[in-house]
Amino acid sequence: MWPEYAHEYAAPPTPGRDDPYSLVRELMAEHTVGVPGVFDTAARTAATALAEQGDTPLVDALARNRNGGRTTQVPKSCPVNDL
Repeated sequence: MWPEYAHEYAAPPTPGRDDPYSLVRELMAEHTVGVPGVFDTAARTAATALAEQGDTPLVDALARNRNGGRTTQVPKSCPVNDL
């Protein structure tokens, strides 16, 4: 999830207003993992090794990497063919 959305979803609700993100906030409290905006050489090397071992979402993300280390987010919870 891009940081700007994570911040919006994690923000406490405004008193007296609806809380449209209560369930998202609950999920994020236990399952949010930070990922750097740009992968350094060591991270790209590790990702490449995982891709070579058959991590197809990483294969796809690395194939789309054309912008100085910024890697496309690929949902891990669904097959790549469904994207």
